[in-house]
Amino acid sequence: MSKVTFKQEWLQRNATAMQQVCDLLGWTEQEYCQYQFDTGIAYTHWYMATNADYRTKLQHSGMYWSWFKNQWLLYDESWLSFKRSLQECKPQTLLQLYHDLHCPHAMAVETKPTEVLKTITSNETRFKIKVRV
Repeated sequence: MSKVTFKQEWLQRNATAMQQVCDLLGWTEQEYCQYQFDTGIAYTHWYMATNADYRTKLQHSGMYWSWFKNQWLLYDESWLSFKRSLQECKPQTLLQLYHDLHCPHAMAVETKPTEVLKTITSNETRFKIKVRV
């Protein structure tokens, strides 16, 4: 039997969480992914409200999106830890609770991609040095 890698385990956790969220909210995978993407873009507007250059760099960075999806999974797993109680909620209440937890403004206050920004800035500096040579 082969050993499961961290990435394989993460992909499985993500798929499971996405399916459970979709089941509870009555969403398709497309709706889930679109909501996640829209929130990821909105997050950059809250987090980098005054710096359009870095906001654009974040939005086009694979590293940012990997980080954001990992944070999203942690938020989803937290929300799903109340699954038993959630199953008793009305659909509109479920949706409101999900939106509240994934609010980009609140996420920008509580969750910061510090290492992602350091890496993007570091890569940008290396690029400038290479261009000057």
